[in-house]
Amino acid sequence: MESEEIKNIKYHHQTKNPLETAHLELESSLQIKKLELEEAEKSRTAKKLCLQYYLPSPVPVPLTLAPKNYLLEIKDKFLFLTVPLYQGELCYFFKNYKDYEFIPSEDRAVHKSLANMYPKEMREKAKASTAYQKMKTSFLPVFQEGEKVFKKTYQDKQCFIPFKENTFESINPVEYLLNFLSVLT
Repeated sequence: MESEEIKNIKYHHQTKNPLETAHLELESSLQIKKLELEEAEKSRTAKKLCLQYYLPSPVPVPLTLAPKNYLLEIKDKFLFLTVPLYQGELCYFFKNYKDYEFIPSEDRAVHKSLANMYPKEMREKAKASTAYQKMKTSFLPVFQEGEKVFKKTYQDKQCFIPFKENTFESINPVEYLLNFLSVLT
């Protein structure tokens, strides 16, 4: 006769996707240890965000990966993720672009309710690629498109959010790491 624990394990593995199970176990055992901002020489990626996580147990072999400008290091009971911050101007593209008019002389879109303030010859119907507002600040790259993300161009796949010292109060740092890891695979 099987024990209750063995029945639960069998049921769990029969009904759950093993990758999903591993993801949940990793998510519940990771803890953010420290967020640190590092500054380098002047460039568009002069600032870097260093995230340090505790792992539930030590890894047998250290691992270092450096995809693009990111750095992922795993050693002992720690995982370090260094993310470059983008310094500059990016665009927020409105999803409901048909409700906007583009003002070429100002290089921005305004809502139709405000567009009447401009002479007709100064405005044109906005397209998905021209219905945007620009913002100049530090941006954190994100690895899945969300509600309010910024991009360099409309077609760009890389998304960003404005970075502030308290950004990780509204973003789960463990989810951020897991989203980063999902784009590596």
